[in-house]
Amino acid sequence: MHPSQRHVSRIYNFSSSNLGRLKDIVTKNSHVNNPTRLEVASALVHKCGVIMSMEKSGMFKPTLMSHAINLRPPIPLNTMGNATCIILTKTMTEDEVKLPNFVAQLQKDKQQLRGKLKDMNKDMIPLYTLELAKNAMKIIEKDTCDVYLCSGISNTGLHKIDFGWGRVGL
Repeated sequence: MHPSQRHVSRIYNFSSSNLGRLKDIVTKNSHVNNPTRLEVASALVHKCGVIMSMEKSGMFKPTLMSHAINLRPPIPLNTMGNATCIILTKTMTEDEVKLPNFVAQLQKDKQQLRGKLKDMNKDMIPLYTLELAKNAMKIIEKDTCDVYLCSGISNTGLHKIDFGWGRVGL
């Protein structure tokens, strides 16, 4: 298969009411507390992607989902430049793809990263985030799993940027 046929890029915009229903589904069927809109939306997109992949291949393939997150805090708000990091969430079984299970794992992965960054010397955070990105690329290059990249810009402030021709309309 040609490399350009192996990648799909989409932008999804979920209504608040649908995100609320997804959050209700996740919290009612699990021990997950207060999932974010991005967590439930990305879990749904991930699940749909896995279903499509299984329909094409006839079997489950492990997945890796990358979420871009804002690093402010723990780094100072007045730090110049982009301040993002990635969280990698892996699924090795079909059970881990279920919405409540995936959201629970994503929350656990986020909490672990926040714990590491909180205790880390602030000068070491950029090197650590670079190392995370390198490790993710190594996994992706092995082609042993389906990869999903996810980001949400609602709470990052990016949608408020005005480059001189007006604000971005989302």
